[in-house]
Amino acid sequence: MPPCSDDMPWKVLLGTNRIIDCDAALVVEGEEVFRLREHNGDGNLVVDFDVRAADGSRIAKIAKNYVAYLAPDYEFRRRAGFVAVINEPTCQVVARAELRGPDTVAITGTFHVNGYAVLITPTYLKASGVTTAGNEIRGYGKAIELNSGSTEIGV
Repeated sequence: MPPCSDDMPWKVLLGTNRIIDCDAALVVEGEEVFRLREHNGDGNLVVDFDVRAADGSRIAKIAKNYVAYLAPDYEFRRRAGFVAVINEPTCQVVARAELRGPDTVAITGTFHVNGYAVLITPTYLKASGVTTAGNEIRGYGKAIELNSGSTEIGV
């Protein structure tokens, strides 16, 4: 995560897990689930998402807020401090990043990566039967890393 303009570290909220000044907040089977690219203090987020359905089919690929791919019936919404991939027929938010302060962004959504289902709600992160909440992870390369048979925090 890049530092804010005043050199304060970024805080990423994955549920109630606080990720502070880590290079990657969540990595699943070697893939970074989302990436916060930059924030210029103007209230706009620049993010990457690669969102897939449970069967592995791509729902959306967002690169630096540019829609590289969007499946039928999905929409990418962006406004100051907010970006989201939404299933239009159901109005379900599939992936969302929202600025919660000058240096804090909250991520929620359902991310499927190589057979893993990762659910991030406002209160917890759940993957492979493991629920994490209320942790503070600071200054690591990878805050949370999930691989076949292992969950690592602070790698």
